[in-house]
Amino acid sequence: MVSSTDPKAADMVIGSDAGVRHDASIMWWSSNSASRISNTSGVFYLSVWNTTTPNIALSATVGGTSYFQGNVLMGKSFQVNSAYKLDVAGNVRANQIVVNTTGADFVFDPSYRLYPLSSLGKYIEKNHRLPEIASAKQMQAEGLNVGDNQIKLLQKVEELTLYLIEKDKQLKELNKQVMDQQRINQSLQRQINKLTK
Repeated sequence: MVSSTDPKAADMVIGSDAGVRHDASIMWWSSNSASRISNTSGVFYLSVWNTTTPNIALSATVGGTSYFQGNVLMGKSFQVNSAYKLDVAGNVRANQIVVNTTGADFVFDPSYRLYPLSSLGKYIEKNHRLPEIASAKQMQAEGLNVGDNQIKLLQKVEELTLYLIEKDKQLKELNKQVMDQQRINQSLQRQINKLTK
């Protein structure tokens, strides 16, 4: 049995008094850090401390919620950029991924201004990409923020929809003008026919 006031008096503890530590646990010490593997009420814990708060923690519940404190690496042993909570070297497969995003409804605001198509054509000819979309070179070097990219793609689809609506109005107006001109031509042709008789 180990004293709860000085657990480091032993190199390893297996089990403990109820209320002092988890009943089904193994703890061991190295210098001023402690490691623990335990199971309490069907929850598996793996944790490491060098203070009173775990520096590394894994909690797993069968059929329930599991969590990791810290970053998770898969298929790699080190992380170049620790800003990523999940860092995978390899492919990831999922049935569904939900990304928090804001959408692109701003495109339909009356104050939103579309590129004139002539300016858009010049931009594409010069840059070989759409405005506000990263270049292939930049995507290859930096990766792609899926949430931001989805907003940009939706923005471009909505802009395209507005262009089509505008072109549809122009086409209808041209068709009307053509029909009016055809009526005028038919009237003129009838008058010419009368005069030539």
